[in-house]
Amino acid sequence: MTEVVNIENIQLASVNRRTGYNSKTGKHFLSPAYKSFKKEVFFSARKVKIAPPYRVMVELSTAMDADNTLKAVFDALQEAGIIEDDKQVLQLHVYKRVGKRGAPGRLQVFVDTIEGVTV
Repeated sequence: MTEVVNIENIQLASVNRRTGYNSKTGKHFLSPAYKSFKKEVFFSARKVKIAPPYRVMVELSTAMDADNTLKAVFDALQEAGIIEDDKQVLQLHVYKRVGKRGAPGRLQVFVDTIEGVTV
């Protein structure tokens, strides 16, 4: 597997706080924390293009639910051009170490192509 992201001391984003709502315009917007997380992952990601379908392994250290940050990780991997589309992730392995609430976390992401499978 290819390590594409390895970030320590990152404030992990939560899909639960992905958007905010502007009552004056009546529109939803991506929260600054979500944008910041995606930008940090985008700029620190190893710029490699991996062919689908994908096998992904995510290792993180956080106090939040492990699944809350996965959408932001996949969005950033797509924007960085590492994966084409997260719907082509056929295998996902997540390993979580429990971190302190409110403390920065750690994120490692590994991606590989699943050979012999077409999507």
